[in-house]
Amino acid sequence: MKYTRIVHFLLDEKRKDFPREFSSDNINNPEIVVQDIPEDNTVSVTLLCKVNILNGIASWRNVTYKIEWFAEGKSLQVETICGGIPPGSLNEKACPDGTLVSKLPGSKYKIGTWVYPRTTLLQVQTCSLSIQTITLIPQIPARKNHNGLWPMVSFWLPKEIQLVDQKQCGVLLEGTKNVTIAIKAACPDGKVTEGLKAIVPQMNIHSNVWNPKTGLPTIWVTVLKPKGDNIQTCTSVTDPHITALGTNGYFHFMGLGDFILYKNVERKFEVQTRQWACDGRPFPKGGHNGAGRISCNCGAVLRDHNDVIEFSCCNDLMIRDKRTPITVRIRSKKCLSPGISIKRVIPGVNGKYEVLFPSGAKVVIRRNYWGLDVVIKTPRATDTKQEGGLCMYPGPYNKYITDAGFKERLEVGRSYFDTLPVDVQDSDVTYSSACLCLKEGEGNGGPPSCKSVFKAAFPTLVKEDNMSTLKPQASPSSLCDRNKRDIHFSDDITDEDIQVYKRTLHLHPRFKRSVANKQVPKENATRYCATRISDTELGKLCAKVGVNVQQLVNTCSVDVELTGDFSFASGSVSLLVEQCGVLGAKNLSIPVNGSDERNPAAEAFVEQVAELLCPNDCTFNGKCVNGSCVCYKDYTASDCSMSIYQKPEIYRLQEDGLCDRRKRSCKKGNSCIINGYCFAPNETNPLDWCYQCLPEISTSTWTKRQVNLPPKFSSTSDYFVVSGETLELPIDVADPENMPVTPSLMQGSPTEASIVDNVLTWKATNEASTKFFLKATDACQATSYANITVSLVVCQCKNNGTCVPHPNYPRGSGFYTCNCLPGFTGDKCETNIDECRSFPCFRGRCIDRVNTYECDCDPGYVGRDCDTNYDHCSSSPCVNGNCTDYVGTYRCACDPGYSGLNCTIDVDECESSPCAFGACVDHVDKYTCACDDGYTGYDCDVEIDECLSSPCIRGTCIDLVNNYTCNCFAGFTGPNCDIKIENCTEDSCYSNVTCFKKSDRISCGPCPLGLTGDGKNCKDINYCVSHECRNNGSCVDGISNYTCNCLDGFAGDRCEIDIDNCVNHTCANGGSCVDGVNNYSCSCRAGFTGDRCGNDIDDCHNHTCQNGASCVDGVNDYLCACLVGFTGSKCETDIDDCVNHTCTNGGTCEDGVNSYSCKCVAGFSGNHCQNNIDDCRNHSCQNGASCVDGVNDYSCACVHDFTGQSCETKIDDCVNHTCVNGGTCEDGVNSYSCKCVAGFNGNRCQN
Repeated sequence: MKYTRIVHFLLDEKRKDFPREFSSDNINNPEIVVQDIPEDNTVSVTLLCKVNILNGIASWRNVTYKIEWFAEGKSLQVETICGGIPPGSLNEKACPDGTLVSKLPGSKYKIGTWVYPRTTLLQVQTCSLSIQTITLIPQIPARKNHNGLWPMVSFWLPKEIQLVDQKQCGVLLEGTKNVTIAIKAACPDGKVTEGLKAIVPQMNIHSNVWNPKTGLPTIWVTVLKPKGDNIQTCTSVTDPHITALGTNGYFHFMGLGDFILYKNVERKFEVQTRQWACDGRPFPKGGHNGAGRISCNCGAVLRDHNDVIEFSCCNDLMIRDKRTPITVRIRSKKCLSPGISIKRVIPGVNGKYEVLFPSGAKVVIRRNYWGLDVVIKTPRATDTKQEGGLCMYPGPYNKYITDAGFKERLEVGRSYFDTLPVDVQDSDVTYSSACLCLKEGEGNGGPPSCKSVFKAAFPTLVKEDNMSTLKPQASPSSLCDRNKRDIHFSDDITDEDIQVYKRTLHLHPRFKRSVANKQVPKENATRYCATRISDTELGKLCAKVGVNVQQLVNTCSVDVELTGDFSFASGSVSLLVEQCGVLGAKNLSIPVNGSDERNPAAEAFVEQVAELLCPNDCTFNGKCVNGSCVCYKDYTASDCSMSIYQKPEIYRLQEDGLCDRRKRSCKKGNSCIINGYCFAPNETNPLDWCYQCLPEISTSTWTKRQVNLPPKFSSTSDYFVVSGETLELPIDVADPENMPVTPSLMQGSPTEASIVDNVLTWKATNEASTKFFLKATDACQATSYANITVSLVVCQCKNNGTCVPHPNYPRGSGFYTCNCLPGFTGDKCETNIDECRSFPCFRGRCIDRVNTYECDCDPGYVGRDCDTNYDHCSSSPCVNGNCTDYVGTYRCACDPGYSGLNCTIDVDECESSPCAFGACVDHVDKYTCACDDGYTGYDCDVEIDECLSSPCIRGTCIDLVNNYTCNCFAGFTGPNCDIKIENCTEDSCYSNVTCFKKSDRISCGPCPLGLTGDGKNCKDINYCVSHECRNNGSCVDGISNYTCNCLDGFAGDRCEIDIDNCVNHTCANGGSCVDGVNNYSCSCRAGFTGDRCGNDIDDCHNHTCQNGASCVDGVNDYLCACLVGFTGSKCETDIDDCVNHTCTNGGTCEDGVNSYSCKCVAGFSGNHCQNNIDDCRNHSCQNGASCVDGVNDYSCACVHDFTGQSCETKIDDCVNHTCVNGGTCEDGVNSYSCKCVAGFNGNRCQN
C-alpha cells in the first residue's frame, strides 16, 4: 500500500500570482504510524503521516504543502497544510514550524509493510560471495488471526538467486518486529541468464488483518554474469592425468607424497592430494619424491575456510591396493559448518562422494582400482594471482611434467593430512543451509519448498536412486559425532545365522586378477580403450553432447600402455558418464530464443542420452537400461562390479570400529539344539514354516507343525472408489502363527482385477458397486475366505480437478484430495489462482488468465513480464542514418544529405541557390553547378578573366563577362590592337591632345594637366594614394589635389586636431571634465554621481541603522539618528542606564531601553529597593501577641503562657511540673495546680 504523496509549493516573489513547485529534496521520507490500535479485530485504524521538513524551510511563511493518501493506485484523501495564502502574501507565522503531520482516520488497512532497500532494486553477481539483505518493516503492528497464527510472508525466488538460510522461504510477521532475509547469487555449473529477476513476496495466511487485494511489492534484482564460465573444472584421475582450469588440454604428472592440486586464497578454498605407488614397488622412505615412479591419488583433503574434510583409501604401505575402502574424516576442530553438503552417490568399496561448499565449489571423489579420482568444479578468483596448484599449470599440454609439478609438493608433515590450517575469519562467507525457493508449488496454499542447492547448482542426467546423505540428520554438523556401538547379548537368530545355516552354495573358483609385468603395445591399448569408450553407443552420443571422447581414449590408452592393467579403462568410462551427464543437463537447460520454453528436439536427444548413463557404465559386466544396470549372469551391485561368487571379506572397519565374534552356550532352557544352533520351543525352522522346535517330541530335529490356524481377514468389507481410479487396495489379512499369507481372487471377481504382493489392483468402472471374493492361504496351506464390496462415489473436484486418495486415510476409505489443474487451487479446486498477485509485470498492467497471465506493457517495453526495453531500432527505421533507442521511441541521426523522421528525405542542397552564375544540380549531400559562359568555380562565382591570355598585342586588355576589349596604344587599332595606324585622325589621341605623324607611324602628345597616360589613353591621377587623412578621416580625390572629410570631434587639413569638448561644458559640485572624442565625461567627487555630477548619492541606501533609528544622508557619508537609549554609528549599542543609577539594600540593576529597573532582594521594594516590605501586613499573631517586622521575615512577641511562630500554641505548664502521690496536674495561664487525691495536699500534693 502506497500511503502518501507530498507536494509543496513556493510563492514566487517575481510572479506573485503564481505559486511554483520546488524540489522534494527539502522533505524527508514520510513515516506512517498508527495512532489508535483497537483491542478487538476491527479493521479500522487511524494512521498518521509524519514528514520532517529539511534545510530550515519549516520556519518559512510562504510554503504550502499538499499531502495525498493512496491505496492500490486510488486517492483516498487530499489535505492542504499551510495553505490559503493570498497571492503576494505570507502566513502570519512560520508554518508548519516543525514536523508536517497528516491524519487518515478510519483506514481499513491494518498491516502496512515497507520493504528495504526502498528502491527495491538490488544487484548481485553470479558466484559472488557477497550477501544482500532485504528487510520487511511493519509500519503497523501485525496481529494474529482468529486461529492464533501470525501472518506469513513467502518468497518465490528465480533460479539465479538463492536464500542464504533455508528456514527463510517463509517468515512470520510478528507485531512491529523487523524481518530480514539474506540472499546471494547462485553459482550453477551452466549458463546464467543476465538481467532483471523478480523476487516475489506473498502472504500465505488468510485473515481480516490483511487486505486480500494488496500484495507486497516485487523486489527486482539485476543478475550480472562474470567474464568467462561461472564454474571451471580441474580433474586429477588415474596415474594421474590433470586437466587445468579453464582448458581442454591435459598433462601427466606422477610423484609420491602430498601435493597442492588447487588453492584459491581469495575464496579460502584448497584441495590437496596424496599419491601412493601404483607400480607395486615399495614406497620410498626419507621423503623421496618418487620421480620416475608410477603414482596415483589415494587421498584428498578439502579445505573451505575453517572446515577440513579428508577422503582416503591410503594403506600403511602407501602401495596401491583395491581392497582398502574409502574413509571420510572431519578433521576440523569443530563440526562442519551449515550449508556444506556431503553426498554418497555410490556406496561400497568403489564408492563415490560429492561435496558442495557454500562458496560455490564442488568436489567429486571416486574410488577405483588404482585409488581416487578427484574432480574439482569451482568459481575462479577475480585475481588469478590469488590461485595456485597443479590445476593452474599454464601449459604446454599433452606431455609429462616434472619440475612444475614438484613445485607444488608439500614437505612431509606440512599438508592438511597431518596438520590443520590457521583459522581464518569466516565473515567472507555465510554458512547455512542455503536453498532455492522456486515457484514449483505455487497455488497449493503453503510456502514454497526449499529446493536443494546441490542439485540446482550442479545438474546431471545421471540417476540418483542410490544417492544418499552421509548421515540422515538434517544438518551436516552431526558429522562430527560418532555413534557408539550397541553390543548386547542376545540369542535371537539373525540374518547372518540364517545364511550360515543354509546349505553353502557351490562357489566357482576365484582367480586373482593377473597384472602384466610388461607394457601393453600402444596400438593394442588404444584399440581396447576405443572399444570401451568411443565405439560404444554411449560414447557416440556423448560426443554429440560435447564430451571430448577422444581425450578420454587417449588418457585410457596411456594408462593401459604404461601399467599393463586393463582395469584402468574403467576410470575413463567413469569420467565419460559424469561429463556426459553434466553437459546433457546443461544442454537441456538452454532456452529457445531466450524464452522459458524448452527445445523439444534437445529434450528428446538428451533423454536418449540419459537412458544410457549408468554407474561406471556397469563396469563392462552388465547392460545399461533406462539409467540403471541390468547385470549379466553371476554379477551384482548397482554398477555390476561384484561377482556373486565372491566371498565376503572385511577389509577394514571405518573409524577404528570393533569386530565382535562370539560363541556361547544355549541359554533358552527347554530348547532344541539343531546343527549346533539353539532354538526355543515352538520356534520355526528358518527354511520351512511347517516344521517347529517341539522339545517334547524331539530336541535335535525339526518336528512337523501340530496345529495350523487359518489366516484372518480384516472385518472391513465395504470400500469406495471414484470412476476410472486404479484401486491399489492392501489386503488386510494376517496369520495367527505369523506365517506368510498369499491372498488370491476367486471366481466371480472381476477378471481384470489381480492381487500381487498382497495388493488388490483394479481399475474402477462405472458400475455402482462391485463384489470381490477373496481367499487367503498360509505357508502350510490353511485357508480362509472373505467377500468385499467396492462402491462408486462422485469426485467432488471442480474445474477438471482429479480425485487422488487422501494420504492420511487408507485406500478405499472414500477420502480423497483434489489434484488441481495448473491455475486452480482450494480444497475442491474451486479457486482460480490470481497469477497477478505477485505483480509479475515489471512495466505494465497484469491481466489474469487460467494458469497464466498476460502483461499489457507500457510504451517502450516488451517481453512476457514487460521487463525488456524494446529496441525500437531493431526494425532499422532510419533508412539513411543511425538509430538511437529511447524508452518508447527512437531518434535518427541522419547521414549527411538526408533529413526527416526516418531520414528518407533527400535534402535539396540547391534550395539555397548556391550557384551564383549557373544552374544547380542536386546530389546526395552535395550539389554541382553548370556555370554560365564566362564563369567558373564550384559555385560559379568566379568570372573568367579573358585577359589572362594577353590578347591585346599593342594595348591594354579590359576584362568583360565572357569577353574582353582592348584599349590600343597610340598608333594601333583593331580588336587586338594589332593594326598599325599610319595617319592622324580626330580620335587618334585623347581629347585636346595633339597627334604627330612620323613617316609611317603616328604619336600623341602629353595628357592634359591632372591626367596621366600615353596621350591616347589618359586617366585621372589619384592624389589620395600618396596622402593620408588621420584619425580615420576619409580622403576625397580632386583634380590636382585632395581633401579630408573628418569624423566628428576632429578638424584640420588632415584631421589631425582633436576638438576640446570641455570648452563648452561644465561639471557641477566640483567635478572635473575629461575630454573625449566628440564627447566629454565628468569625474565626480566622492558622494556625487550623474552625467554632470549633479546628483548626491543616497548613502543610506546601502547602510542600515539599527534599533529603530532613522538614517540621515550626507555627502559621501550618512548619520544615524538614534532613539533615546541607544548610541553608536549604527545605533547598535544599548546605553547602560545602570551606570548612573544605584539600587540600594543589595538590589541588582537591570538595564532597559532608555530605562533601568532594580531587582530587589527578598524583603525590599521600590524603584531603588529603598523600601523594606512590611511582612506583618500579610501575617497575623494570635492570642494577643504583637507583630515585629524584619527583612523578608516577621516575628511575634507572645504574651505570657503562649509560644510558636504565630503564638498559636499555649504553653503546658504541667510539662515541667509534676504532682506527687497520685495528684493530677491541671494547666493554667502561665501557672499550674495539682488536684490531690484524698489524704494529700500542698502545691504538689507533697503533704
